[in-house]
Amino acid sequence: MPASAYGSEFEILEVLPVGIFILDRSLRVAFVNETMENYFGISRSRLIGRYKPALVQEQIRHIIQEGDEFARRLLASYENNTYPEQFRCRVLAGRNRRARWLEHRSKPITTGPYTGGRSELYTDITAQVESEQEREFLHNQIMLIQEREKARVAQDLHDGLGQPVVAVKLMLEELECGMAARGIQDPACHRLRDIISYVERLSHEVRAISFDLTPSMLRPACRSM
Repeated sequence: MPASAYGSEFEILEVLPVGIFILDRSLRVAFVNETMENYFGISRSRLIGRYKPALVQEQIRHIIQEGDEFARRLLASYENNTYPEQFRCRVLAGRNRRARWLEHRSKPITTGPYTGGRSELYTDITAQVESEQEREFLHNQIMLIQEREKARVAQDLHDGLGQPVVAVKLMLEELECGMAARGIQDPACHRLRDIISYVERLSHEVRAISFDLTPSMLRPACRSM
C-alpha cells in the first residue's frame, strides 16, 4: 500500500528539513518527501512505487560523486536488511539540483504497516563539511609554513654557523700540524688538541640540529652538505 494512503500519518514528514525515503518490505518506494525530491532533483512521480535497488543502479548512483561506492553500500543494506547504515555522500550539481553533501542514515523498519521495509534519512551537512575542509586547509597551510620556517632555520644554521665552525676546525688543525712540524713541544699543544676536539663536537651538534629541523623530503640533500 503506498504511503499516500496513510495521509496524515506522513504529513509531519513533509515539513521535516531532512530527505526521507520509506521503503516497503519488497523494497519499493512507498513514500518520499519534498526535501528528498529537491536533494536528488527527481520528481516524486518518478520515485513512488519504484523498486529501490533498481532505482539506485539506474538513476541515483549517476548523480552521486563516487556513485559506485554509494550504490555498493546501499545495495548491501537492502540485501541484508538487518542493520543500520550511515555514511556521507556528495550529490553532484545538475538539472533541478545543486551540489551538496548529505549524511545518509538508514535502518530496518520493525513495526507498523511497513515492517520488513527500510527507512532512509538524508541530512544536508554541506556547511559542516565545508567548515571541516576549511579547517583542514588552514591546518595544512600552517604546517607548510612551519616546515618552510624550519627549513630556513636549518639552512641558516648550516650556512651561517656550521660552515664557519668547520673552517675554524681546519685552521686549528693546520696550526697544530705546523707546530708539530717545527717540533714545538709545549703544554699549549695539548690544549690546542682539546680545543680542536671541542670544535669538532660543536660541528657535529650543529649538523644534527640542522638535520632535525630539515623537512624529511629534503634530508638527503642535508646529509650531503
